[in-house]
Amino acid sequence: MPNTDDALLDRLRARIADPSLRVDSRPSEFLVSATSEGLAGLMSMGQALVEDLRRLRTDGPDDELVARADRLGAAMKTPALRPLPPPATPDQLAAAEARIGVPLPPLLRRLFLELANGGFGPGPGMVGVAGGWTTDHGKSIEDLQAVMLEATVENPRWIWPAELIPIVDYNGVYACTDASTPAGRMVEFDFEELDDDGPDGGWSHAFREVAPSLEAWLDAWLEAPSPGQKRAALHAAAFSGVPEETRAYWASMTSEERADHGLPEVGWGRALFGDAWGDDPRDGS
Repeated sequence: MPNTDDALLDRLRARIADPSLRVDSRPSEFLVSATSEGLAGLMSMGQALVEDLRRLRTDGPDDELVARADRLGAAMKTPALRPLPPPATPDQLAAAEARIGVPLPPLLRRLFLELANGGFGPGPGMVGVAGGWTTDHGKSIEDLQAVMLEATVENPRWIWPAELIPIVDYNGVYACTDASTPAGRMVEFDFEELDDDGPDGGWSHAFREVAPSLEAWLDAWLEAPSPGQKRAALHAAAFSGVPEETRAYWASMTSEERADHGLPEVGWGRALFGDAWGDDPRDGS
């Protein structure tokens, strides 16, 4: 009987070979730059922005300010490209397990040893052990586990299960694998569910099972459409929202005839039907 883990690793290996499909979301170049600069770098960046605003108020826009604003805007819109880290070494995994205090689930070990030390999977990608993929704030799995274990300092009722290991940071919601189960049951933890006034501080409501195993969780990710595929599907749905007969009717007119209806020469399809027109080239857009 074929090993299902082997088949899963093969599918993952094929998926992550395409950088655009490795993760569902990537931070902007600006965010990566800002979070990697440290406090001194952020202060310097802030001072530069303040100086630019002062110049803008006193002297008005100039070519240098406009160019800098354009670069900043582009950096905010452009997803950052982070290279996939190399696979973890056995020593790195041993060090991580010693710090966490529990062994990683067998499949997670294989992923890190045979594919990469994090950097692929749902959301912004699985976090690796020290030396591998980190959260946007530079935290490894060991760092995340330490943060969770410190929750009891804030509220003694918030006792983190020692064998629940955070592996994805969804900006305040964490996907965790349960190392107490051989299959690595997947659980999500949401800080927003915490409530100091509740009977247990909201602790019991902050957790929910999302998959019976790490394998099932990754399989669901592989089977789901990628963000690019979702956008293409939405585009196709919008494009099909206007019947072809209607499109052909308006396209058969001359630009002068459409102008009589108050339509522009270019972009008349979108002027008529909005996003439902899609990117049909017949309207000259």
